[in-house]
Amino acid sequence: MPTGAYAPMEKGAIHGESSIPGEKQESQKRWRQRYPSDQYQKRYRESHPEYVNRNRQLQKERNKKRKPAAVSMIVKTDALIFQPKDYHFPGGGLQLKAH
Repeated sequence: MPTGAYAPMEKGAIHGESSIPGEKQESQKRWRQRYPSDQYQKRYRESHPEYVNRNRQLQKERNKKRKPAAVSMIVKTDALIFQPKDYHFPGGGLQLKAH
């Protein structure tokens, strides 16, 4: 079997992938521990102010296009006003009396 630069590659040996089960996952886990995603994003934004400004401007434009909410969909239970009702009990059943 040929060796060296012209040796046939094993399946999974491309891009430094190991053929040892679980080694790829461990390698990715170690990389993630060294480079947490929130820190990566923070550093990227700090080093690319034009990216931050462009995204901020695009978000403002998207916000302007958004339809304003006509009425809040959240019901505040402490804001409900209870009004007295007249109830009528003919034949023992509970019915709302029409006004």
